Amino acid sequence: VSGLTKDDFQLFVNGQPQTIDSFDVVVDDGSAPAANAPVDLHRRRLFVLLFDTLNSSTIYIYRAKESALRFVDEAGPGDTFAVAVVKRDGIRFAVPFTNDRAAVRRAIVTLNVSMAGDAFNLAMLRSERMTWQNTASDKLAEDAALNTIDGGVQLRGSRSAALSAALERQYDKMEREGQIAVHTRSVSDLGDLAERLAPLSGVKHVVLLTTDWGGSLLDRGEYYTFLDRLHRRYRSAGVMLDAIDIAGLAAPWSSASPPDTRGPFWDLTLATGGTFAPSLDSLRKQQSVTYILGFTPPATDKKDNAITVRVRNQPFGTVVRYRRGYSTDDGAAPASNALFLADVLMNDIAQNGINVDLDVARDAKQTIITARLPGPEVLALGKDGATLLDAFFYVFDENNVVASWSHTRFNVDHEKAREFLSESPFAIRQRFPLPPGRYAAKALVRVVGSDVAGFARKDLEIPR
Repeated sequence: VSGLTKDDFQLFVNGQPQTIDSFDVVVDDGSAPAANAPVDLHRRRLFVLLFDTLNSSTIYIYRAKESALRFVDEAGPGDTFAVAVVKRDGIRFAVPFTNDRAAVRRAIVTLNVSMAGDAFNLAMLRSERMTWQNTASDKLAEDAALNTIDGGVQLRGSRSAALSAALERQYDKMEREGQIAVHTRSVSDLGDLAERLAPLSGVKHVVLLTTDWGGSLLDRGEYYTFLDRLHRRYRSAGVMLDAIDIAGLAAPWSSASPPDTRGPFWDLTLATGGTFAPSLDSLRKQQSVTYILGFTPPATDKKDNAITVRVRNQPFGTVVRYRRGYSTDDGAAPASNALFLADVLMNDIAQNGINVDLDVARDAKQTIITARLPGPEVLALGKDGATLLDAFFYVFDENNVVASWSHTRFNVDHEKAREFLSESPFAIRQRFPLPPGRYAAKALVRVVGSDVAGFARKDLEIPR
């Protein structure tokens, strides 16, 4: 529903009406931002495409990849995507949030990080970029023969029927116990993911692509305990959880037979402000207009507070999706997590933990980038007689694509360096062979084991 204004909404906290202090609308109209316009991080839409390979068969993951490729290719230029995978050892990112569509296509098809091997998985090899620059559908189709629905394995043997039945019962018991343990871990990982997204600004969505999130394996008490804990973490992080049952992608629901609104997928998503959709296309249509309501939380003694939103003169059949509550507990992840740091580099997010001065020079063959940190700050930020620093240098081309990068770790011994750093800056210098063109050199320096970081950017042009 488009065209609503602030006056069309009513907002309640714990049943009491609240004043809507701020009102904003984010529309997916496919329009591109103005050239060189600063990115409004609070109004951008962030999507984590989360492929559940742990609980989904190969054919369903293949269909989910096809759908995700269309979703990305048809998205507006301002939408930002990340690709992640649910695995036994946790959720792993194939690419962090980026507007680089080639990087996103590569990550969707491979579900692996780039072979470039940079610290934040923002870069791609030139050969990879040539492969994924335009379309990934042909590359995905190469694997289609391996993803048939009849690709099961038949086991044959000569054991007795009684022995086979006993083994099957034991196997089913072990399999169920193992599945419950795996699902318990994956639900916990899903909550961890929300906290990793907490420091990022924008309208944040995790889109879970799966056939079974595991709720059916838990008893009723465990089921609602897990849901409540998960919802609290998503509400605290300001993240919405959406779900797509990828088993239905081949034959989406018709309007004559709508999905069960009381099923486990609805239980999983609704309280976070997300939704359960039959396809990514349907999800896009449902989220084509987002209204952002801001209010001042009233003073309460409750840790968890209920939010209710109503729309005046609401058209019949319209359902309002919104976060059902908020918590007074601060569940935000530290701002030093890798997803946030990658976002700092991509979007030039200022950091005030330590001052960084960036200088660019040229010699006959290379570009020399030097980051200087005030010596007294380096000494003050250390502990146990040393300061451990990570220095990340990235060079982006005029299309905001990584052209080169480096990462170095320094351990500054206070006793040896005190006299020098008391009066001089700590300089970190890197050399990059860059072809002619326009670039943005960026340096991110952080104190290891803390949230203290500094960032600087310097534009440069290498003439032909």
